[in-house]
Amino acid sequence: MKSSSVRFLSQFLLLWALLVVGCKREEVDPTGQEKIAVTVTVTDLPSDAVSLRVLAQLGEVAAQNTQDIVQKLDEFVIYLDRDKSGPLTILVDVLDQPGCKLGKGQVTIEVRPAPPYELAAQVAITRYPAALCTLTVTTLGNGTVSSVPAGLSCSGQPVCTADFARNDTVQLTATPAPSYKVTWGGACTGSGACQLQLTGPAQVSAQFSVAGGPTDNRVCLLSGWCYDYPLPQGSVLRAMWASGASSIWAVGHGGVILHYDGKAWSGVPSGVTINLTSIWGTAENNIWAVGTSGTVLHYDGTSWTAVASNSTAALVSIWGAAADDIWVVGLGGSLLHYNGTAWTELTKFTTADLRAVVGRSAKDIWVGGASGALWRYDGATWSQTTGITTRDIRGMTSAGANLWAVCYGGAILKHDGVKWATVPSGTTRDLLSISAVNDTDIWASGLTGTLLHYTGTNWTVGSSLSGLHIWSVLAIASNDIWAAGQGGILLHYNGTTWSPYSPSYLASTLTGIWGTSKSDIWAVGDTGQILHFNGVIWSKVAAPNTTPLQAVWGTDVSDVWAVGDTGTLLHWDGLQWSAVASGVTASLYGIWGTSRTDVWVVGASTALHYDGSSWTVVPGITNRLRGVFGFSNKDIWAVGDAGYIVRYDGSGWTTVSSGVTQNLYKLWGTANTGLWAVGDAGTVLAYNGSTWSKASGLPTDNLYAVWGTKRDDVWFVGNLGAQLHFDGTKIDRFTAGEMPSFYALWQSSTGPLMGVGSQSMIVSSSR
Repeated sequence: MKSSSVRFLSQFLLLWALLVVGCKREEVDPTGQEKIAVTVTVTDLPSDAVSLRVLAQLGEVAAQNTQDIVQKLDEFVIYLDRDKSGPLTILVDVLDQPGCKLGKGQVTIEVRPAPPYELAAQVAITRYPAALCTLTVTTLGNGTVSSVPAGLSCSGQPVCTADFARNDTVQLTATPAPSYKVTWGGACTGSGACQLQLTGPAQVSAQFSVAGGPTDNRVCLLSGWCYDYPLPQGSVLRAMWASGASSIWAVGHGGVILHYDGKAWSGVPSGVTINLTSIWGTAENNIWAVGTSGTVLHYDGTSWTAVASNSTAALVSIWGAAADDIWVVGLGGSLLHYNGTAWTELTKFTTADLRAVVGRSAKDIWVGGASGALWRYDGATWSQTTGITTRDIRGMTSAGANLWAVCYGGAILKHDGVKWATVPSGTTRDLLSISAVNDTDIWASGLTGTLLHYTGTNWTVGSSLSGLHIWSVLAIASNDIWAAGQGGILLHYNGTTWSPYSPSYLASTLTGIWGTSKSDIWAVGDTGQILHFNGVIWSKVAAPNTTPLQAVWGTDVSDVWAVGDTGTLLHWDGLQWSAVASGVTASLYGIWGTSRTDVWVVGASTALHYDGSSWTVVPGITNRLRGVFGFSNKDIWAVGDAGYIVRYDGSGWTTVSSGVTQNLYKLWGTANTGLWAVGDAGTVLAYNGSTWSKASGLPTDNLYAVWGTKRDDVWFVGNLGAQLHFDGTKIDRFTAGEMPSFYALWQSSTGPLMGVGSQSMIVSSSR
């Protein structure tokens, strides 16, 4: 039984009982708060009605979130705050078993906050000639979708809906933007025509991607994880270069190469998995990228290929005076030159790490690096300039007749053609990159979201959108500035404001993931964010509130629960999410169950149980619980702070010794593999049927999630992309390095292992 029906049914039973004994009903909602009670009577209900969809709106403001009613269809109660007044509009959709609309009714009454606080409304249902089924289309990328019969037109919005008569055949036509293609998902598949018969509500997705490009926008990293959301990726971006406003390139860790075509960013195969650190070119068909291990890549307008560099050094920066006169610098004083035919590693003039190279001409080239190292090439020889700064120089650019350099500690240097001088920056944060539109419009970026702007007189510190490190800034025009960096963050400045390119990057952390299959997956996180995957794309789903969510779990496509802070309980019934009263205010962190009528939730000194009708507190918990997992309704485990572990045997909770004092976060296991738990400081615990034991010799990264498929395939993940794997004999460490933190893992029976974490990260394993 759905929670909403339980709530309403309990109200009705209470009302009936009070009337029978002749008592006056108290005007309170199920939480005990004094309210205005509006009793709604529904008439002319179709005989095949199985549920109601109700929306109450007081004036211009929703008075009550949409409610699903599956019991007592002819009468229900709406509660309003005592201080509310004005016209209350009640909209009622009548649904059949598949969830199609049989008819609709509406009534408006006047609400006044005066005794007796009891109002009545009557809604008469008008039946439609035919049941109407809702078709929902989600689009991603550049393109539009229309329908025959007419009614649905998706253009400029990610989600659109339309109602069609049940059993109608609907033809969807996708119109990709120039140079784009469509891939259908959900109720339609492939890339051809999308035609479906609506026997009930249906969902279709249309993903538009660059024609002739990769099969999807995902980027897969050396660590074996592929970014599924936000697209195109979430790795560290180190450098950018553009041939124009409609062709911008970015490179980063794990061999990431992205391209912007004026409309959207997409991943481009690089052929390597090493970290790329710099990019530069002379034209769209002549672009170079460099990275660690002496890596040099070239783009000829069609694809990227590796080119012999004759070096094994970590290469950091690239710049050229012409197509046949290109310079690269790197760590340990590495210096490479390209003459139009081949790359040559030149004799070092220093052993200092070199981080930046730029010039005014072929006979005026400057290199900067560690501890203020500054060298100039005059076309014949290299000479050193000293005494300017002791700060590491990290980025350089030319602007008119001037050269600029940015350094650690917020230092900014300017060369006017004669000498170098220090210029006040207004910050002490480490600076990493600098780029100029002209000599009076220059941008710099750095650690913890630092963005600086020079307008010809002085440098000013701009407001940061994020605490993520901004590794690169690219100035194309005064109203077209890009910034990129940690976590794959991409920012754009339009001449007035900075805004994130990737949705939800800056403020979101995902903490829970669960699904019924590889084409029906849910992810939840802070600010009440709920995302859903339909087999093709991830999309946001409306949530009842913005309370941070911690975990998600369910039994099938129409029975999914999410839990979060301040006692938050949400339920998905196959059509929408709705809030359900938990009866507690404690933060809830974990959820697991065996069926629709046996669901467990744990939190701050709290354990709750749902029997299919109501939620109740199960006593015996004395500490904060973070995770719950079990094997049956009489064998349930939960873990929490300070090594706290409890077990439920069908009658009550029993504390079990863990042997550790670290906070524990998640559990996972199977009948034939035993049980695992993970926690702070690299804690990995294994249960052998009688006692818990801690694995020794592991790194000290905090571990937040565990999941496996069988005895010799168990993963433990956590802070800053930490990854450990158990192969049945030993636990090995897999270093990600470039990844955000993991907070939850999940895997379907047929799909890959998936993880969620900070920076809105959703990844799947390619191993």
